[in-house]
Amino acid sequence: MFVKLAEKAVSGRLQALLIAAAVGFMPMLSWGAAIVIALVALRKGSTEAMWPFVGAMIPAGVAWSVGDMSAVGILFCGLVGALVLANTRQLGMALPAITFAAVLMKGVVGFFPEQTALLYEQYNLMLEQLKSDGFEQINIETQQFVTYSIVWSSAWLGTLSLLLARWLQAKLFNPGGFQKEFHQLRLSPLVTGVLVAGIAAGQVVPMLEGTLPVFVMPMMIAGFGLFHGIARLKKLGTMPLVLMYGSLVVMGPFAMLLLMVAAITDSFSNYRDKMVPSE
Repeated sequence: MFVKLAEKAVSGRLQALLIAAAVGFMPMLSWGAAIVIALVALRKGSTEAMWPFVGAMIPAGVAWSVGDMSAVGILFCGLVGALVLANTRQLGMALPAITFAAVLMKGVVGFFPEQTALLYEQYNLMLEQLKSDGFEQINIETQQFVTYSIVWSSAWLGTLSLLLARWLQAKLFNPGGFQKEFHQLRLSPLVTGVLVAGIAAGQVVPMLEGTLPVFVMPMMIAGFGLFHGIARLKKLGTMPLVLMYGSLVVMGPFAMLLLMVAAITDSFSNYRDKMVPSE
């Protein structure tokens, strides 16, 4: 179904616009409009991507009017990532681009405090309902957390949209291409250094406060790519991957830290190249 819908979206401008608009109005799946935009951008370039972007901005504009700016943020981050990937053919460049688009989005959100106040009010109403149902521990302490959640969802759902769009593109036009690209995903030392610097700056620079999950995101995805690539290269099967994802569930932040460290060291050491047998 999704592949057929993707095929329809890249078949014409009007189809892309209508599909993006329709998906954008779907509850819980509105971020899927960013997949349509990213897919068209990857396949046809920035000019053609404006058609589904315009369509998706209709439901995103409605969401904005009631205080939810995350829909616009997801579309923006997904589009930026897709354009960078289309021009560089490197996921290792597209993911950091989404990070910096999300950081920019944080600055934009700061110019609309009345919107975040409106969303905060809605969250409080929802939390009061949950508390009346017995969930006493749930609470959002500050309106600033609402801003953070907008930025985080923009980055992570924008990234997911890009990855799914790239998978659909490969499914339609280059079977197996996404798997190969993901297994080879590796951040350059420069990009890694900038991301680590961003994490450090987020602890001391007020403008970057709350952006830790955004700067961490490319390294997390690169870590996943590293483990998938090694498992494929060494023909280890699925068990190591099951253990990796299981450890993320059981060990939480500690397992995430190990995954990040693996991605950081890989950017300098390139483990997969060293594992390829010399001829």
